[in-house]
Amino acid sequence: MTTATPLAPGDLLTVNDMCALVPNTTPRTWQNLRHAKRGPKYMRIASRVFYKRADVEQWVADNTTETN
Repeated sequence: MTTATPLAPGDLLTVNDMCALVPNTTPRTWQNLRHAKRGPKYMRIASRVFYKRADVEQWVADNTTETN
């Protein structure tokens, strides 16, 4: 049996937090990304969507492209 690491305050981001974190996005943007399975990992708790900050940071790093 594994034990889960407790989450610290601020480790879970709401959809509104994501909108504030990533410019020019809306709740609908994040809904579309979830539906297309193209966004960061997420979880549902009591029908609300949350993102772990570490998963969001990893998703941003994985989806960053450099320009010349």
